[in-house]
Amino acid sequence: MRHFMLNQQIDKSMGVLGIYGAGGLGRTLNDYIGISELKYDEIVFIDDTRDEGIFRKKRIMPFESFYKKFSPLESYIVIGVGEPYLRKIFIDRIHGKGYRMPVLFLKGSYVSDYATYGEGMVVLPGGRVEDGCRIGDNVIVMDNSIVGHDSCIGNNVSISSNVSVCGKCSIGDNVYIGVGSVLRDQINIGSNAVVGMGSVVMRDVQDGIEVAGNPARGIKKADGKVFSQYYHGII
Repeated sequence: MRHFMLNQQIDKSMGVLGIYGAGGLGRTLNDYIGISELKYDEIVFIDDTRDEGIFRKKRIMPFESFYKKFSPLESYIVIGVGEPYLRKIFIDRIHGKGYRMPVLFLKGSYVSDYATYGEGMVVLPGGRVEDGCRIGDNVIVMDNSIVGHDSCIGNNVSISSNVSVCGKCSIGDNVYIGVGSVLRDQINIGSNAVVGMGSVVMRDVQDGIEVAGNPARGIKKADGKVFSQYYHGII
């Protein structure tokens, strides 16, 4: 497990930050970064479904255009989509062109000094990652969510707002945890699983299963795509 420095410590000049995704989460990241202590030379939206132009008073362009304009040596990219399936695709594209992904602990969030985390981790205001947690690459912990002590989170995981992951839980790769869900302590969530909004998870969840309810029960196989209606023009 790598333990990445925060991006404000990586490069004093900060350079250019690309936010990959101009949907709701990307715009939210833009707002929070704007009121944080992070000061980039420029913030640019990257969105493969839009033509180049101006969006939210910032430049917006497809990924290939961003690559032609901004060298990986002077810029970073953060992923601004919550869909784990797309987060995996986007991180592969980013790495393929040699870009680095910053770690963003935004104002009002808390991450224990005794947690470890990978590249591209984002924690929004009110998010907490407690002592002993081990977090993989490209994970987002959204507003007011808690990852309890000694939990282990895989790669490309999205933990939505107001989620409680109790202590010593294990979550696999490419998992989506819906808004307001609660995971009992020592629960195991398999890779490519989906936990539906407001679920209370009292038992382990197998790979590739979507669960929902209180208590949560399996409702169908998960194909790794949560918000497939948004994919048009992206993949």
